[in-house]
Amino acid sequence: MLPVFMICILGLFSVLNYLRVYGSMLSELKAMGEPLTVYSYALNLEEEADGTEDSQIEEILEMAIQSLVFSEGYLSSVLQLQWQDSVGRETVVGGASGVSFLGSVLDTDEKEVYIQAHYQVQALLPLSVLQSDMSNYYYSKLWTGYEEETISEEMVYVTANSEVYHLTDSCSYLRLTVRTVTAAQLDSARNASGARYRSCSLCGSSTAAAGVYYITSEGDCYHSSSACSGLKRTAYQVPLSQVGDKRPCSRCGKEA
Repeated sequence: MLPVFMICILGLFSVLNYLRVYGSMLSELKAMGEPLTVYSYALNLEEEADGTEDSQIEEILEMAIQSLVFSEGYLSSVLQLQWQDSVGRETVVGGASGVSFLGSVLDTDEKEVYIQAHYQVQALLPLSVLQSDMSNYYYSKLWTGYEEETISEEMVYVTANSEVYHLTDSCSYLRLTVRTVTAAQLDSARNASGARYRSCSLCGSSTAAAGVYYITSEGDCYHSSSACSGLKRTAYQVPLSQVGDKRPCSRCGKEA
């Protein structure tokens, strides 16, 4: 019974090893494929070619890189250099050199890279000739740069529950400077417009710690807590067409 039990255990380990090798190979193909999607940017010269000579250089470069990248020797060499999975090397028939990349394609017309690896994994059984055929695939679109999107509509800045919009995020109404005053100083304190400060509807009913209140030059309320949301300004950038009935800021709106 013991030999049968050991064979069953080794059979289970073989199945687990198949899954582990499959995952390891998938990770290696991704590590091989991702740089190719970036390096292939060198092939995207068609839009920059102005004359016949540039077009010929482009064609030569394209053929050279394609033949190099997807030769069996190149992909196999990369795998042998970067594959650190020692168990995978031992259980894959032929090791890294036993992996076939036949059928891999770098298609510059469709802007895609497709790598496929075919190999056999040896079962972890003594004196066994059982081998399982396995395949892994990697597919990705080539990176060809990007074009900066041109925003035709004017963008403005708004805050939650605000009645105005701002043309710039550096507006002093968005960048508050908080200072502290005592209860005795509060009566004589005035904001930038010369108005007196009133109690904040959010925290004004609370007792100020150590008799200290928080005010801003642009605000019209005094706050008993520095954590009051009335002292915070979280600005959101939105198109001007989405501000609804909000009016321009009395300060930065004059710049329009």
